[in-house]
Amino acid sequence: VLVVDDVESNRDMIAGLLDSAGFRVDTACNGLQALEAVKQVGYDLILMDISMPVMDGVAAIKKIRELPGKASVKAVAVTASVSHEARERLLIQGFDEYIGKPL
Repeated sequence: VLVVDDVESNRDMIAGLLDSAGFRVDTACNGLQALEAVKQVGYDLILMDISMPVMDGVAAIKKIRELPGKASVKAVAVTASVSHEARERLLIQGFDEYIGKPL
């Protein structure tokens, strides 16, 4: 699982929860780092913050989906925007699901 968030405490919390459940977890602090990580590792799941500096989550997931062999990786948006409209927008933009913050 790749956890992507620009806030270190958010990354640590999510990674800790997944690690304690037995998942192998890597982290990245922005979309560009996530893109580079996905090029190197075959992740089963990406949990991606939406609002980040350098490259936001929407731009990153669009670029990840364009990579050879990576179009079907499961991607969950992690965002403070928890409206029905936000969910629909994120699904259209390439995410498979979303989780509202705080988890």
